[in-house]
Amino acid sequence: MNMSVIVSIKKEKGLIRVSNDKGKEWIFPFNDGVEVDTSDAAALALVANSMLTGTIASHLQHSDAKELTYKLTLITK
Repeated sequence: MNMSVIVSIKKEKGLIRVSNDKGKEWIFPFNDGVEVDTSDAAALALVANSMLTGTIASHLQHSDAKELTYKLTLITK
């Protein structure tokens, strides 16, 4: 199995927009300037962790492979 997905995480005024190259998009409200226990980085890490975990779980469910290997690449514009 050789699959790939490109995920983009963008911080915009008042929201975090997460999308992939398969046409899916998720929008999370984000209140700038509000005192909370979570930093911007932690909130983004939580979203990224959820997406990666979901991807791995899906691949495990739909693959007969004995080993799955992932390569994470940062693409900057």
